[in-house]
Amino acid sequence: RPAPRSRPPGRSWRSSPSAGAARARTDRAAGTDRASGSNGDEARAVALARELTERTGGATIVTRGLGGAVAVAPDGRLMRISPPAVRGSYPVGSGDAFMAGVATAMLRGSSFDEALRLGAAAAAANSQRRGAGRLDPAKVRELLPNVSVEPILD
Repeated sequence: RPAPRSRPPGRSWRSSPSAGAARARTDRAAGTDRASGSNGDEARAVALARELTERTGGATIVTRGLGGAVAVAPDGRLMRISPPAVRGSYPVGSGDAFMAGVATAMLRGSSFDEALRLGAAAAAANSQRRGAGRLDPAKVRELLPNVSVEPILD
């Protein structure tokens, strides 16, 4: 196999300059203040989700670490995803676990709201076990009832 190409710093393999700028804003909006345990400003995350939806024409999700996530649903509803009240010691890979949970639920034909719930439960389960992506499916099922998905009213 040929050696993988190196990528420029801060750029994904298939990104445009505008995608890079949006990603930079995403990183700031979804930043975590580790000292206080707070996770970004929800209003900024909402503004970013709306901007990305406007640019892409699709649903968007902005994760906020311990602060959960916000999403713009395919029908335009603005949603707040509140994770279970558990604090794991291993957060690496939790954002990826969130997206994997969303993708799994969508492929199974679940609603967008249910996909968000499964994503948040998967992210929380990932943080409970050492090693990114080594979550326990039984833990995901245990945490699922403790995830809240609710509308954000303008």
